[in-house]
Amino acid sequence: MDKKYVPISCSFYDFIEHFATLKKEVLIRFINAEGQAAQVKSRIVTTKNNKDGEFILLEKEAQLIRLDQLIAIEDKELKDYTTC
Repeated sequence: MDKKYVPISCSFYDFIEHFATLKKEVLIRFINAEGQAAQVKSRIVTTKNNKDGEFILLEKEAQLIRLDQLIAIEDKELKDYTTC
């Protein structure tokens, strides 16, 4: 991914951690590497940080999704949360 990482809202990050703790399978909508909207139903295993940004690690296929590429988790849309 070539775009510079843009940190997400702290309250949305808390929402991500909530589902990771519950180990509940959730519907995750995001922008994929091709720039298209995509979705997957999976459990959030954990969050990860590296030089390219912050990510969620999904149980399904050990998929990583950069947090600023998220559209929504379940009925919570990232655009509805303000930054920290």
